[in-house]
This record gives sequence, structure tokens and C-alpha cells, in this order.
Amino acid sequence: MKANPGADPMEALKSAMVIGALPFAMVMLSLTKALFRDSAGSKGGDGSSASAE
Repeated sequence: MKANPGADPMEALKSAMVIGALPFAMVMLSLTKALFRDSAGSKGGDGSSASAE
């Protein structure tokens, strides 16, 4: 058992990486959700999302 468990620099680095990755993960989740919503909305087949030429 270590005398000072908070002194491990690798554990601090791991924690900092997880905390730094959380905002990016939230953005990726919201983009994925938007992508699925958009693809589900365009499967109607009525041609409303197609461009009128």
C-alpha cells in the first residue's frame, strides 16, 4: 500500500484525460442523435425532403 495514494502522476493523467474527453463525448452523442432523427424523418417516402427541380 502506498503512503500517499494521490501522488501517482499516471492516475492524475488518466483522470484528466477522462474529464477532458467528456465534452467531446457529449457532442458526439448529440450529433449521433441528430443524425438518426434526420434519417428517420427522411424515410417517409413522400418526397417532401427531395429538391424540386
